[in-house]
Amino acid sequence: MKLKTSSISVIIFKMVISEGWDIPRACMLYQIRDSKSKQLDEQVMGRVRRNPRLLDFETLDGKAKELAMTAWIWGIIPDTTEGIKPVKLFKNYGIEKSIRIKPTRLQDISALKNFDVNSYINNLKDKQLGCTSIFELYRNLQKQNNEIQNLCYDYSESFSNWRLFTENLSKIKSSYDAYICDYEKSMVVCNDVSFPCDSCYVNNDRTITLDDWVWCRYDSENDFSFDSEAERKWAELLKDIRVSSISQSNEDGLGLENGKFLWGKNYTFNSEIKFEYYLNGVHSSYPDFVMKDKNGQIHIFEVKNINKSSSINIDEEEYTQKVNALKACYKECSKKTGHIFYLPLMVGADWQITRFIDGEEENLSKSQFISSVKENVEYNNTQGYGTHIAAQSLTKK
Repeated sequence: MKLKTSSISVIIFKMVISEGWDIPRACMLYQIRDSKSKQLDEQVMGRVRRNPRLLDFETLDGKAKELAMTAWIWGIIPDTTEGIKPVKLFKNYGIEKSIRIKPTRLQDISALKNFDVNSYINNLKDKQLGCTSIFELYRNLQKQNNEIQNLCYDYSESFSNWRLFTENLSKIKSSYDAYICDYEKSMVVCNDVSFPCDSCYVNNDRTITLDDWVWCRYDSENDFSFDSEAERKWAELLKDIRVSSISQSNEDGLGLENGKFLWGKNYTFNSEIKFEYYLNGVHSSYPDFVMKDKNGQIHIFEVKNINKSSSINIDEEEYTQKVNALKACYKECSKKTGHIFYLPLMVGADWQITRFIDGEEENLSKSQFISSVKENVEYNNTQGYGTHIAAQSLTKK
């Protein structure tokens, strides 16, 4: 740990900065390592997103505030790719108006009515105080996510308050986690959004020829790449059921007579289609695909692959935690937004599909999923009950 006044300008590292390092004045990152982990990448990027003027931020003018909150991040593109391929929505199809998705975000605990940190800490039973060195307390605090650290700084008007908070950090974090993971209270729905007009993707060899979805390439080619083999396979599945599962009418002036029906990859560049969830910190899920069926219902897909790969090193415990966190998130999202959420897991050559409708969780096979979307009829799942997908009302019988 270095003082803010340290003359060190450049730090070269592999892992240590992702494990508690903190210098608020750091604002630039050049990442070479391909970690294969979005969570690890987010942690590293968080190191250059600290506010160096946190204590006197409100005294700054607008330009200084913007500068204090700005970070620059650079990376590299693997040599095996041909670069970035820009894409745009098809013109004159009204896609932005026809596909409308309701993102969600998590409120900080400070937004909870009648919540007061001071009263909460004072009412804690068996409070710890004066038992640990301030150096250990500081290290423990730096290991926490930004939300917990900000909660501490907002509360700590004096050293005694800071010590009281950090001495009881584990209790406070447990209560914070319990609140933020109670999505019924912490999750709020944002204004509806659509696909951005312009986006891009990194080209690779996992391609499909597509001229029947919402995107087109600027160079008029029809080959599109996907981030994983599981994504590519799922795109093939959606492509195969496109004719009967997607509205091709001329309603709302969409003019979809050429088969440009309403489904597409949620390219993260410029995308506002995201859903916040909590897993040792607040993260954003950018689902992989969005589809609109012939009844106007929005279907949202986050595709996962649990197959072993020589090129991807997966921490099974971390992966399971993330899948479970996404399930909890999507379960509440389906209640609050009215959209249907899916977590298709590729297992071998087959699929295990978890679906969430109005807060109800169901497990589907590939054939059940295709039938429910393509034919819009009742089917029996492994539990023996039927489900009917209607235009607006999606209820379990």
